Amino acid sequence: MCSLMGVGLAISAVGQLAQGAMAARAANEQAEATRQQKEHEKALYATREVRARKEFRAATARQTAEIAAAGVQLDSPSALVLAREAAAEQSFEAQSIRSFGVAKDAELTATERSYRAQASQAMLGGFFGALGTVFKGVPSLLS
Repeated sequence: MCSLMGVGLAISAVGQLAQGAMAARAANEQAEATRQQKEHEKALYATREVRARKEFRAATARQTAEIAAAGVQLDSPSALVLAREAAAEQSFEAQSIRSFGVAKDAELTATERSYRAQASQAMLGGFFGALGTVFKGVPSLLS
């Protein structure tokens, strides 16, 4: 009878360890998926920023050509004001895209860290659960 209780105790403890390990593995897989998503998002926002800068340069070149075609001197005050406004808009748009990218990166980094913490917590939970089971069951085996 005592050996049967010992086997049951061992199975229970191993089950708790296995459950903790499986939960930790799942959390680590989520963390890895989040890390990959973060890298993808980082590349995506960098591409968007480059694309926005190219589009604004093209728009500025078109605007300059239209101003010149209308007979306005490119060094006139009105042409300079338009150029300054276009440059400010280009800078704002690029900074906006970059800011969204940085915010998304911070969000995904926090999510990844949370999953890693869950993995550690699951491993510890499994270990201490198994340890508790053993400590609770040992007195029954000894009596």
